[in-house]
Amino acid sequence: MHVEKKILEQIKKYNGRLYRVGGCVRDQFLNIKPKDIDYLVTNIELKDLQQILSNFGKANEVGKSFGIITVIIDNESYDFAIPRTEFSTGNGHKDFSIKTDKNLDVFSDLMRRDFTAGAIAIDVDTGKIIDPYDGVLDINNKIIRAVRDPYDRFEEDPLRILRAIQFAARFNFEIEENTFKAMQSLASTILTCPAERIHAEFDKALSKIHHNETLIKILKDSGVGFVLFGEKFNLMNISLQSIPYDYKADVGFLSLFINGGDLKNFNPTLHQLELLKVYAGLEHSVVPNSYLKDKKYLDILFNFYRGFNSDKCLEISRLMTIPLFAKDLTINGEDFIAMGITGALIGKIQKDILKNIYEGKMINSVYHVTEY
Repeated sequence: MHVEKKILEQIKKYNGRLYRVGGCVRDQFLNIKPKDIDYLVTNIELKDLQQILSNFGKANEVGKSFGIITVIIDNESYDFAIPRTEFSTGNGHKDFSIKTDKNLDVFSDLMRRDFTAGAIAIDVDTGKIIDPYDGVLDINNKIIRAVRDPYDRFEEDPLRILRAIQFAARFNFEIEENTFKAMQSLASTILTCPAERIHAEFDKALSKIHHNETLIKILKDSGVGFVLFGEKFNLMNISLQSIPYDYKADVGFLSLFINGGDLKNFNPTLHQLELLKVYAGLEHSVVPNSYLKDKKYLDILFNFYRGFNSDKCLEISRLMTIPLFAKDLTINGEDFIAMGITGALIGKIQKDILKNIYEGKMINSVYHVTEY
């Protein structure tokens, strides 16, 4: 960040220290351009930090208890946090309390993090790497290892089990033995996590991997797949390498459920349920106007099928060229009224026309429609 040194200068006036932490540091060692940059600031009051950052952009405090300030600089968002401690108050994802403390050092912050690869900091002033849990070594060896006791880390936040799976699938890392045993033992606790957070971890994994084979294996071996998708889940191996980024998460979602699986615990979104409905309609060659609400689902299904079912791709390509909704017909409501047809009968005739066009018995022209 081009203003990083200027921010550092202001923080040092308060005897504070500035560190890069978290995913941006991990990505640096993976030679990946980080999407977000997170900072830790020690030995400074939150109100003073907010005052400093306000000189560089719009600074907003993200919940007083979290001690995080988000600042927008040159249309980019950056998070600055003061150290905090977290205390588990139950078995759920949200069952913990947070206490901020400017006097805590960088080591206190790193010890509360989930995995060693994310428990690395870089002192912005000196460039020194702070790596108390050998995270750099684990990155180089492609290992995911919990910080300190894995059972404690997962009991503090069960969502970390899915984060471990997500990281392993994205970066093709192995999960360290004790960490994996803790995941197996505590797999059922992920059901305490909010559905939107579970979906977010799957979206991250599916949108950033080339093939879901590693994801499937870990889900099975850890037991997490059975917890989320039921005892009879049978995930489909599918290549995601050539799938456009915007479609990857949806195509990957289909691979989780088309061979069976219980939707109850995964709690799919309305969009995902609609996608499954369209998939079922295509599989059974049902008339599209009986199940399709938006052509965007055809784009998703085309990308899903194109790696293994050319016939379905041809079918979808044809569907994209014919009218699928009443608004696509050349004849409109006024035309029907002019012919003396009114009320609900118009809708019924429109559906019949769409069905005939889909079956190749009519074409979308006023002549053929009026002949109907």
